[in-house]
Amino acid sequence: MIVSYLHKRFRDIPIARKLYFTVGTMALLITIELCTLWFSVSTLSSVRSFVNGEGLWSKAQKDAVYTLLIYAHSHDEKDYKAFRNYLKVPEGEI
Repeated sequence: MIVSYLHKRFRDIPIARKLYFTVGTMALLITIELCTLWFSVSTLSSVRSFVNGEGLWSKAQKDAVYTLLIYAHSHDEKDYKAFRNYLKVPEGEI
């Protein structure tokens, strides 16, 4: 009984209203999809930036230790300055 009532009621709705409902639903779904896409692209970009920064930090730290070892053997002032320059990255001064 309820099904036949709903079926009759659905048949009485004008085709224009059905079309507006369908187009509106599709527009809403496309908008949600675009927002989700924007969020995932920006999140992916943020993660890539973080990984890149972490790589630079790690490489600078390794190079700083290497130049400090060279300075320990050579006692040359340029090696110590190179060590200080490499330390700027992990300390966040660059």
